[in-house]
Amino acid sequence: MKKFHTKSPEASRLRKRKYQIIRRYGFAEAPLPGALTLTHRRCGKPTSHFATDEGHPMWVLSFSLAGKKRTEVIAEDLANELGPLVERGREHREALAELMRLSAELLRLWLVEQREKKKARSSVRRKTVRRKATR
Repeated sequence: MKKFHTKSPEASRLRKRKYQIIRRYGFAEAPLPGALTLTHRRCGKPTSHFATDEGHPMWVLSFSLAGKKRTEVIAEDLANELGPLVERGREHREALAELMRLSAELLRLWLVEQREKKKARSSVRRKTVRRKATR
């Protein structure tokens, strides 16, 4: 995605952080959030066949940024380039959600096991104390 680089100081800062994350987590390429969809918009020209048919085809990238939903109209050639990145973003998001779910489930199982061990130890101690008291 080299061709999307802008030269502003903010873009430079964001790009630096992006590449730090890519290197740290071993991403092959930066994934994109959201959904890329083909939609149609009816034309306002009465002589156009798009005025009565399904409309002009157009690609739209929808995503959230700073808690606000954004939609950007994307040219078809760019949509072909961004499609795999959006798909990779979905795959990464699903994999990360599954990883966190599995980690939470493993933690829950470990905590249950620790509670059972603690109960078993305290029950053994009580039996030992009772036996000493009865001697």
